[in-house]
Amino acid sequence: MAVPSSVDLPESIPFEPSDWNYKGEGNENIVFSYRGSNTDISGWLLRLSKCDVATSVNGCTAHRLDDTQRKRDNATYTTSVIGPLLGPEYILPQRLVALEPDFLRRLQAKSEPLRPAHRLHRQIDLSQDVGVLMPNAFRGTPPVSSSGRLRQSVT
Repeated sequence: MAVPSSVDLPESIPFEPSDWNYKGEGNENIVFSYRGSNTDISGWLLRLSKCDVATSVNGCTAHRLDDTQRKRDNATYTTSVIGPLLGPEYILPQRLVALEPDFLRRLQAKSEPLRPAHRLHRQIDLSQDVGVLMPNAFRGTPPVSSSGRLRQSVT
């Protein structure tokens, strides 16, 4: 029997909103960079799903029931299909992580004043229970080696 990967089973990592800085967003996702002391995720980004503010009270459960499966499928597709086509050295690892509703609410409150006005019609989906961690390639050298393995230290 194969050992489950982080794509199969979300990791449980304690998160504090104060350890994350707003980095940017598109229409579907919002991204935060890690600035805390956990060396296991230093140099990584957290990508969270968003939903329309007008239709959301406590999240977007009604139309996002498959959010966790979609994130799993994206990570698997990137590794299993795109990786062999481009080469594993061009694929950044993705780790699924379990999320707590309180963390999402507090992170949303912290990031709201920093977000562009034209993006405020959508917010962090408070009903999601899984986020995606990935190396912050915008820092220069990503925290992965040419073999696709994580480097032990990131500067």
